[in-house]
Amino acid sequence: IAVDDLSFIALTGGLVGSSNTAAWQNFASRWGDIVKGTQVSDNKARRPVLPLVGSGERVGDPDLKAMGHVFAGIGADVGYARVAPWTHFDLLSGQTRWRFVFVDSQKKRVGGRWAEQTRWLREAVSGPYDRMLVFMSSPLVTLTASERYDPGGGARELLSIIEEDGEDLKRPVVFFGGAATSEVFMPGGNFGTAFVNI
Repeated sequence: IAVDDLSFIALTGGLVGSSNTAAWQNFASRWGDIVKGTQVSDNKARRPVLPLVGSGERVGDPDLKAMGHVFAGIGADVGYARVAPWTHFDLLSGQTRWRFVFVDSQKKRVGGRWAEQTRWLREAVSGPYDRMLVFMSSPLVTLTASERYDPGGGARELLSIIEEDGEDLKRPVVFFGGAATSEVFMPGGNFGTAFVNI
């Protein structure tokens, strides 16, 4: 927050243990002075937030209605007054156009909307950009013994779509939430994509 030109804050899921009024009020009381979108009175120190959906945000609220109220306008408009938790945007830094892609890798929890996300993703990774940063809600791989990696195969499937429809050399980092510890993997070597669990 001390950085004046901070454009946004990315939250990697796990904001609440379950989606109920008390949990979101607690989130707002803890983070309301820092992040925009918590329905707390605005101030100049607050920054825009791009939240990923973790497992807790769907507990008791599979359609993410509460999260949509807390973070108004998050995600892609998928019609019928529904907002999906996946989104993308571009930022220009010097002459480099960075594409930020946020997806929900929890395939089982996304359910019938998974096909909507995959159709959207194919469009999101095409088009003119120089580099891409991808954010997912659960890790593709982890060495933490207590964690299951890539539950339901969602992360692997989404990365396959990105590799097919995007350009591999333009995807330098994939950030994953839901990990028990911070980890970095570079399966393609020093010049390949970095997988960062945070």
